[in-house]
Amino acid sequence: MDTFSAGRTHPRRTPRRDTGSDIPMVRWPTLVEPSVSLPGRVDVTAAAAGLRHLDASTEPALVFSQLAAVWVPAVCDDVIIDLVENGHGYRIRQPAVPAPVPPLPPNVPASRSRSDGPVLGAHTVTVSIDSDGAAAVGLGFTGTLICSWSDGYRPVTADASLIGLAVDYAVALIHRERLTSKAAGLQGPAQTLSNTLSRNRRIASAVGVVMALHHVDQTQAMNLLIRISERTDRDLQDVADSVIQTRTVPRIRPH
Repeated sequence: MDTFSAGRTHPRRTPRRDTGSDIPMVRWPTLVEPSVSLPGRVDVTAAAAGLRHLDASTEPALVFSQLAAVWVPAVCDDVIIDLVENGHGYRIRQPAVPAPVPPLPPNVPASRSRSDGPVLGAHTVTVSIDSDGAAAVGLGFTGTLICSWSDGYRPVTADASLIGLAVDYAVALIHRERLTSKAAGLQGPAQTLSNTLSRNRRIASAVGVVMALHHVDQTQAMNLLIRISERTDRDLQDVADSVIQTRTVPRIRPH
């Protein structure tokens, strides 16, 4: 495979004029041909730095508001973000000065699936925000992000890809925070359940010791432990631990 062929023309063979011989000399074109114009409107460095400093949050409005503040003016001149969550819709725009919403390109429906990718317009890029896949666990929201340029700049595919990746990153950031919050909320009940199971196992072990020592059934052994707990003013688990460790039953005084 010719590893130098991607994005370049084939090498040109030109005769060496300094010696006058017919030995060809290979000259490779430069990495960027002079005829190829590089995008000069989008500040990729500033956009990437802004993405790295986005504050994580469970609220889409907060994360996308930060994204809009980064995108103007690093990427475009105007950002309009429409979000819908739990049947409620709201709009984020940067800058906040009211302006006409740029129209979608011809023959492009206003609502599309995320797999369709960004849509290039004459001076706009439209990206769908779709997290319906997480709706089953209460994380779903949808929307549209529109970037527009007022200086006549025409976005290219690389610009649209950058904006699409930024939207994906913002959605992933929100999902991560929501999953982390949900896991933290479940940690308390899980610990309580674990403590309850441990307590029940220790009490059951103590009941078995009492049954073996006094030749009584399970109900009688449990009632004996409860009476010891009440008359000694000790927690039932504490009494059970004492029985397990000493293999004896504490004496109790009659009322």
